[in-house]
Amino acid sequence: EKDSTIYYTIDGSEPTEKSTKYEGPITISKTTTLKAIVVDKAGNKSSIFEATYTIDKIAPNAPTANIGTGIYNKEQNIVLTGEKDSTIYYTIDGSDPTQKSNKYEGTITINETTTLKAIVVDEAGNISQVFTAKYIIEMQFVNAYPKVQNITPNSFDLIVKLDRSSTVYYLVYNATDASTPVVNDIIDNNKTILVNEANTEVTTNITGLTGDGKYKVFLVAIDKNNHNIKTKIHTIYAKKGEMNGSGTNDDPFIIESIEDLIAVGRGEQADRVNGYEIKNYALNSYYKLSKNLDFAKDNSYENPTGKDLLDVDRDNDKGELLKDALSKDSDGHGFDPIGDSRNSFAVNFDGSGYSISNLYINANEYRYKAGLFATVSEGQITNLTLNNIKILNKGQYARAGGLVGYIDCRDKKEFKMINCSVNGTIDSDSGLVGGLVAYVSASPIGGPTITISKSNASVNITGKDITAGGLVGAQMSGGTIENSHATGNITVAGDKAGQIVVGGLVGSFNLNNYDAPRDGMYIKKSYATGNVIVNGGKYINAGGLVGSLRMSQISDSYATGNVTVNDGGDSVYAGGLLGNFDASILNNTYATGSVKGRTLKDGRELLVGGLTGNGRYSKTYNSIAYNGKISGLWTDKMPKIGRICGEYMFNAKNNYGNVTMSIEKNGSVQSITPGINSNEGANITSEQFKLKEFYQDNNHWNVIDGSSWDFTNIWEIKSGADRPTLRNIGNDDGKLSSKSNTAYF
Repeated sequence: EKDSTIYYTIDGSEPTEKSTKYEGPITISKTTTLKAIVVDKAGNKSSIFEATYTIDKIAPNAPTANIGTGIYNKEQNIVLTGEKDSTIYYTIDGSDPTQKSNKYEGTITINETTTLKAIVVDEAGNISQVFTAKYIIEMQFVNAYPKVQNITPNSFDLIVKLDRSSTVYYLVYNATDASTPVVNDIIDNNKTILVNEANTEVTTNITGLTGDGKYKVFLVAIDKNNHNIKTKIHTIYAKKGEMNGSGTNDDPFIIESIEDLIAVGRGEQADRVNGYEIKNYALNSYYKLSKNLDFAKDNSYENPTGKDLLDVDRDNDKGELLKDALSKDSDGHGFDPIGDSRNSFAVNFDGSGYSISNLYINANEYRYKAGLFATVSEGQITNLTLNNIKILNKGQYARAGGLVGYIDCRDKKEFKMINCSVNGTIDSDSGLVGGLVAYVSASPIGGPTITISKSNASVNITGKDITAGGLVGAQMSGGTIENSHATGNITVAGDKAGQIVVGGLVGSFNLNNYDAPRDGMYIKKSYATGNVIVNGGKYINAGGLVGSLRMSQISDSYATGNVTVNDGGDSVYAGGLLGNFDASILNNTYATGSVKGRTLKDGRELLVGGLTGNGRYSKTYNSIAYNGKISGLWTDKMPKIGRICGEYMFNAKNNYGNVTMSIEKNGSVQSITPGINSNEGANITSEQFKLKEFYQDNNHWNVIDGSSWDFTNIWEIKSGADRPTLRNIGNDDGKLSSKSNTAYF
């Protein structure tokens, strides 16, 4: 009370006015009985307050378990015990428990290998040592080998083979049902198959189904000692064995799975599931992709556990899983391309904007054509993306392309590839290689055309003695590439007798007809950003955009990758845009990557240019060599190097070269004499190179033989960019790479 005094004792005696006077908090560090009284001003005393405080600093014993550490063949029910009036906390993830961990309230069921840790916390908050036990559960599965046959819209045969006598429970869903039942759902369905003998097939006819012939079947197999068996759900897919559609332009075949994709072009052989009569999936039919497919994912297969019945990977093993046969880890050839030299794909394949991922092809046969399609001859492939392809080619004279190995339209047929994309890797020991297409052969001039448009490739290509392009390996006799780009790097090794033709976009682009008009073959509104590296080879043509351009035309295009040639043999033509430039025309183009050429002592010719190496009988208008450095090294002769062209430029008008470009011959920096109509071009500064008004001033350009730069419909200079880029084509940010300013020997 107010104006009163408290007296207390902590030794168990009765307090008086002579006891300790309370003046603040009392610290108690051991078990103590506290007694206290209140005395008011009049000397009146209160009754005695008494309280005993027990100080417990002793940790309780760790908990115990009814089952200790060990290896078990069935689930274990663990009971933990601790001291009276205490609480147990535990973990099963291997972490040390705290008072925030799971509170033990009853039996813990362990059905897989688990480390259990637990502590006891007494009423005083003291914590025990950690109890630890590891339970290794090695429960045995019933190995089931289910499959389906004789599928109709309303029934199918379910065939089961087990590794021991067991009971099989099954449940059938429509394939469109996304749900997956739990084990008890399947068992409670009470549909069973009794398998009395191990490794013996038992067939059960499943009838009374309502659907379109596509079903998912879930099975659980439990043997006689089910208390020792961990049940496992097996899922298989039953499908009628046919694609929707009739294969016409108005009603194309609909591709919904990897199995459907394999069926393309295989005709009536395509029944890869059972003996049910199906449609004729001909090479001249129309096809349409209806979903994204992935060779590595179960949900892209009708039957993820289905066998490779057609021996798609050609390893003579029809007993392996189809998914394994198509895997990058397969010992076989992987995917068997659609069509071949005698039976090319003709008409239409519409990707509908979907993708196919993880395509794997291991080609090691003579003259093998590798790609999703081996050979196509007419029609079109549209709106398709291939992700993460891997193609290996060890065969001689092969054509290896991500999407198509060979486009063969020599018989005056027309083919279009529109809005297609490929990314991944290709490694080839010979032949023709392209990120999108390996080889294109068109009809003679005046016939129908081949057009590759709005397409791109980001494929890293490696190989030996090959003709290679980031988009197309080689294109002959006609056709157009437009609104397209390539971003992959190309690295090629060669021997002393080999010819190598490499370009960031196209390896060889050759009309092959001196009497034909130069617009018979055209590359326009396209670009490449990948680096080109060649190590060895007798005859080498290497360019940032095209390796060899003959009797053709390029306009409104550019390349930004570095071009490096090491240890060339007889002749080396290397350029930031083109290697060999023969009887062709350039207009409104530029290159920014460094260019380096080196040839051996006994070589015949080394030509290096910022735009083109060789320029024989060719015309270059309104183009820019904005390379940081170009260089040539020839141990006993002087290389021929020009800011625009190494040598032989037939007609050059209104071209420009980077005013700060470093030009080296055999290690010595060379001076040049600028000239707007010469092999060196007029000077252009970094400010001019990125200034739209510079390009729009027709006083800078030859608009009689060529054309002015169109910054309304074709070109643009993005905010913060260092150079022009093409409108609505790719994702080039227009920045200059620091690597483009350096070339090393």
